[in-house]
Amino acid sequence: MKNLLLLIIVLVLCSATKKEKIELRIYNDSKFKIEKIKLSFKGQETEFKDIEPKSYSEMKKVEGLWRDNCYDLTVYKKRFLAQNFWAHQICIPIDHHGDNKIENGKYTLKLKIKQSGKSKFVVESEYIGE
Repeated sequence: MKNLLLLIIVLVLCSATKKEKIELRIYNDSKFKIEKIKLSFKGQETEFKDIEPKSYSEMKKVEGLWRDNCYDLTVYKKRFLAQNFWAHQICIPIDHHGDNKIENGKYTLKLKIKQSGKSKFVVESEYIGE
């Protein structure tokens, strides 16, 4: 009887300490191709590549996200009869003190990329739970 009780306690403790993971995909809601995007959460980087306009990336498991997560984004714009051109944006937070943390579930990060000037981009982002 004691062995059964001990086994139940061990199973409960193991299941309580098990971390939930979240799954994330990117939706490119713009007319520009996303060549690469890297998201970072507590030192772990997740990278998505080659996301065509108005399409989704593959779903990937990540440890977690911040609601105001910053990212390293490379956008590709093809010009007619001219050289192709890249725009690169890096967003580095000061800290995440007080930010809401996402720790489990399936999410889509919707990115709307708008051109602002000749070679600058503005990015609007939104997490959508599924």
